[in-house]
Amino acid sequence: MGDISNKILVVLLVVAIAVSFVGTLFSLNKLYKDIYPLTAFVTVPNATATLTIQTGASLRFSSPTTINWGTGYVNVSGSNPKNCTLDTLRGKSLGCSAGFSRVSNGFTVENDGNANLTINLTINRTLAQFIGINKGNFTFNVSINESGSCQDSSGNTQYPMYAETSSINGSWRIVNTNVTDGVRVCYRLLYTDASDALNIDLNVSIPENAPTGAKTVGVIVKGTSV
Repeated sequence: MGDISNKILVVLLVVAIAVSFVGTLFSLNKLYKDIYPLTAFVTVPNATATLTIQTGASLRFSSPTTINWGTGYVNVSGSNPKNCTLDTLRGKSLGCSAGFSRVSNGFTVENDGNANLTINLTINRTLAQFIGINKGNFTFNVSINESGSCQDSSGNTQYPMYAETSSINGSWRIVNTNVTDGVRVCYRLLYTDASDALNIDLNVSIPENAPTGAKTVGVIVKGTSV
């Protein structure tokens, strides 16, 4: 009877130890999950937004769009040769009657697109066609309106061709309409807002025997993306 009781006690002890061991594992597992909860990794795909900006070449005359010297005549009491000279670059009127106005601003051409442009200039009438007689003088001058606006083919800042250089007197070119697509005055006119404008000034010298009447000439600029 004592032997059976001892065996029962041993079995009960083994069962108790096993139950205790399982309970401990269960408790440790629960504690681990509380401290380190189960996580899952979510795959997030990459997102992309795309757009394409097209080239928009745009060139315009800003202000003024018209030069108007008004009405007048040559002052014939002056010294020879008797000419009336009107010049927008220097804002002068020499040898003219009081009727002609002094105009101090020529045309301003602005690149208001988003591409650099090569600029060609055409004036559609020669001196004889404009004034009506092949005497006197008719020239144009191109200068930088904003610093660094014009570049050469290597990307270096330059003064426009046929432009003022070291002084306000500058370099003037005689108007010649017999040039295909006009005369190139700037290889690369930039489109950045701070550096995108050129000035075009005119100088016309009217002889005393010029025919009377209204005189009109067209100034045309052409920009090509470069």
